[in-house]
Amino acid sequence: MTYLWINPVSEKMISAEALERMLEKHALTRVVCRENWGEIVLRKYRELLEHADGTFADARCPAAVSLVRSLQPEIRIADIEPILIHCARELAERPDLADARKIITTPCRILADMGNKLELKDTHFVPWNRFLASIGEPMEPAPDASPIPPGFFKDLPFPVVSKSGRPAIESYVTGNDWKNAKLIELLYCVQGCHRGDGVR
Repeated sequence: MTYLWINPVSEKMISAEALERMLEKHALTRVVCRENWGEIVLRKYRELLEHADGTFADARCPAAVSLVRSLQPEIRIADIEPILIHCARELAERPDLADARKIITTPCRILADMGNKLELKDTHFVPWNRFLASIGEPMEPAPDASPIPPGFFKDLPFPVVSKSGRPAIESYVTGNDWKNAKLIELLYCVQGCHRGDGVR
């Protein structure tokens, strides 16, 4: 049996009817996480910022993390894996999914590469567009608004600055204003992951 976990960006790129047809046609079983990893990751950031000094960068987007490391090594990167990776770890370790193939769709190539390097048991990460191409299914148009927009950390009781898009990130981290923030939310794609190379 093959289980399919669809990330929230990809989920918005296919109608419910088309998804059901695709699952049945290709003998795929959709699976969901039992844990609320979004809330758990948010709690991890809150705990980190409560007990640490200085400025941290959000680590959910590996492309943005790589950019910040190359431009401003003084900014510390939070040692907290992306939500998608937390989900994948749960699925790879769940006894009820043992000995079955797990496919994790991603909004971009770099996140798929990051996941595959973990070599989780029977688990393969693939960008949404490559997954559809591999099974011969067409892409539906990408949504105009991201289901994962900037603002994930807006309710934290700390100074949080949100930057999306390479030019905005470069401009911010090469200046001095970043020193006034406790956390910098970073998304490499402008306004969110719906502009990732795995969904466009």
